[in-house]
Amino acid sequence: MTVKVAPVFPASAPLTRNPKVPQKYRPVLWEQHLLPTVAENLATLLGIAVGFLPESIVGAPFERRKFPAQSGWALARFRINLLDEQVPAYLLQPLAEALDWGAIGLRRPAATREAPVVGKDGVQLSEAQEMDLAAYHEVCNVVTCGVLARAWRNKLERPLYILLDGVEAVTPEQFPAELEQGKWLILQASFGYSERPVKPVKGQPPQYEKQTVWLFVVPESLALAALWGAPDGREKDKTAWLVSTGQWK
Repeated sequence: MTVKVAPVFPASAPLTRNPKVPQKYRPVLWEQHLLPTVAENLATLLGIAVGFLPESIVGAPFERRKFPAQSGWALARFRINLLDEQVPAYLLQPLAEALDWGAIGLRRPAATREAPVVGKDGVQLSEAQEMDLAAYHEVCNVVTCGVLARAWRNKLERPLYILLDGVEAVTPEQFPAELEQGKWLILQASFGYSERPVKPVKGQPPQYEKQTVWLFVVPESLALAALWGAPDGREKDKTAWLVSTGQWK
């Protein structure tokens, strides 16, 4: 059985680590608490092994033109209520892997799954893939609006609520026009997942059959308020550093 372990940036990830940027800070809240909690609950929800891949968090300013033109994405739209303010946010996952998660949630055998068709006119989904996308919508709803928001509140003892407005299959050309207005940032994180047991290797981190990424796309104001935990006055410096750690492929 072929096992995919490294690198922590899978082929579908638009960002890799910028080797010229040294490790100055650590997004401890997300790296050690929120994303491992998300992965644990994804595993329970999907009934498979899921793990957050350490050292995989990188950031960059959002640039639509840097995404491969004929790539497909599952785009989830959110409204984030934080500190008496409501702001928009988005979650992007490579479409084939998002549909994979939806199919797994529906307990649909791997042999019955197909890659989505992505072309100049957008994304074409079969009836089965439409069902997978609907199931993925539920995954997003449970894991972000429920698990992620609750983990953030419990850790920081501050109110945060997430509302999911919908999930759609898009190409970069179909990304919301709103993302061209103002300053938007990307936080990319990698996850490994396996539908079948993978034999552990002594002295090695957990190994997985497949890898995928989540891209949190947020306005700068939300990044400053939500990425770093308890305020310490260095949020601007930390955020500026984080969005320099990612390098477009």
